[in-house]
Amino acid sequence: MTFIRRIRTKSGATAVQVARYVGGRQEIVKHIGSAHTDVELGHQVSQVRRRPVHV
Repeated sequence: MTFIRRIRTKSGATAVQVARYVGGRQEIVKHIGSAHTDVELGHQVSQVRRRPVHV
């Protein structure tokens, strides 16, 4: 099962990734993009929810 991972980057942006747990560790399935504003973040998260990534 996959989930949306939001993580703060060194530059201060928020990276949006699709990840899953494999052997107790997080594995990045796909990097969606980096958001610099709340609007961009909302757009990227809704994009993933509309079109789920199949593993």
